[in-house]
Amino acid sequence: MRRILLVMTVLAGLVIATVPAAADSLVVRTDAGAVRGFAAGPVMRFDGIPYAKPPVRDLRFASPRRPVPWSGVRDATAPGPRCAQARGVSTELSYDEDCLYLNVTAPRAAKRKPVLVWIHGGGLVNGDGAYYDATRLAAQGDVVVVTINYRLGVFGLLAHPELGDAGGNFGLEDQTAALRWIQRNIRAFGGDPGNVTVAGESGGAFSTCALLASPRTVGLIDKAIMESGTCSVYFPENSVLPGLGEARLVAPRTATEQLGVATAEQVGCATLECLRRDVEVEEWVDSGLVNSAAQLSYDTRFLPVNPVGHARPVPMIVGSNRNELRLLAAFAVQLGFPLDDASVQRLFDDTYGEDAEEVRARYPIGDGPHAAAVAWAQATTDQGFACSTLADARTYRGPVYAYEFADPNAPMVTGGPTVPDFPFGAYHGSELLSLFWEPPGNAEQQELAGQMVQYWTRFAHTGNPNGPGLPAWPRFDGNTAQSLKPGAVGPIDADDQHQCGFWL
Repeated sequence: MRRILLVMTVLAGLVIATVPAAADSLVVRTDAGAVRGFAAGPVMRFDGIPYAKPPVRDLRFASPRRPVPWSGVRDATAPGPRCAQARGVSTELSYDEDCLYLNVTAPRAAKRKPVLVWIHGGGLVNGDGAYYDATRLAAQGDVVVVTINYRLGVFGLLAHPELGDAGGNFGLEDQTAALRWIQRNIRAFGGDPGNVTVAGESGGAFSTCALLASPRTVGLIDKAIMESGTCSVYFPENSVLPGLGEARLVAPRTATEQLGVATAEQVGCATLECLRRDVEVEEWVDSGLVNSAAQLSYDTRFLPVNPVGHARPVPMIVGSNRNELRLLAAFAVQLGFPLDDASVQRLFDDTYGEDAEEVRARYPIGDGPHAAAVAWAQATTDQGFACSTLADARTYRGPVYAYEFADPNAPMVTGGPTVPDFPFGAYHGSELLSLFWEPPGNAEQQELAGQMVQYWTRFAHTGNPNGPGLPAWPRFDGNTAQSLKPGAVGPIDADDQHQCGFWL
């Protein structure tokens, strides 16, 4: 389990924050007190604003509470601590449970602008909102961007019999508390609380999917963007690492409670009171048990039903990357797992059994460096990501715009695997470089980055990504997705591209 979660850490958090120097101070009043931010080029920034009380002591493994008001003006020029987590591929460990903070980036002189709420990825066990530089989205897209922290791992996901149907989804409840904070306060930052788009990638997209199925978020989400993580997306057997079973991020409470009891036993606790009072955060983190709960729970108060197929009908952008799981294949190679021809043939046999011959025929091993690993990664990508995303998109009742990020030469993010001559393609998380930070690569890649910022923010304005000067993006018809490929943006048949007639 720990090896699974170590690798899943890379699934969305492989980036480094950029924090500009503070310039002109700005003061904005929230319902808990005034905050002082700063102007940074074309935007104004307010970092480290508390949206809930610290979830410590009696509030550990409990629903979030509104923040305690303060007097005077609170400094909002630095992000709050990242939530408690083990060290990841590109994230430092943290022992902070006092971590429920958000960051607001807004255009200068903003007034009733659309609000884009970013839920970070990291497999629900790593990451934080401050990794993501929202300057380009806010300035070029004319939107107010809110990035948030939420409880991770065992602190955000623990289910336990003593919690009953209140357990299992504290991280989702944190995200909902941030959305409620936005309803109460975002006008003061120039945002429109009646036009809120929730967006996320990987674990953040899973979260977005679950939020759309919860009765607790009615009226808080007007539109949604899910990147590489609808509720049916999963990691097929052997795809995280050879020898490991399939991994899903949503499970019934009966299963997550069993995991919670086993976790409690490992830290010597038989009661919830013991888990809250007698286990120090350092013990959770240093032992790796902070990662022991890595699934959202349904049959709960927050998620009464399995969220698959139960999203409310709001406009959506939904999609995945063409070569998602090449990233994990490269990590497997880096860790010493053989993915040569013979090893991959055995993986096909072990994973697909009597269907192995047909899968091999559909995903033949070609020529070039790491060809066997590439064939294996594409089969599991199509099965777990591309076709699962397509299946979910077909259930959504609101207007849907599907995409596939398809840059064959996407730059590698900080912290990624270093495997010589490995063709990473459009790997998991690679589209983030086009939305945040400075656009990477050559002129065509930079043009695509600009187009993606326009698509995402036009959607936040209107519920439709199309706009002047952009290649037309057709509404989803059950098969058609927009290929986001440098120099070749346009519609494709996603079902055909990923052999979904076979997988679904």
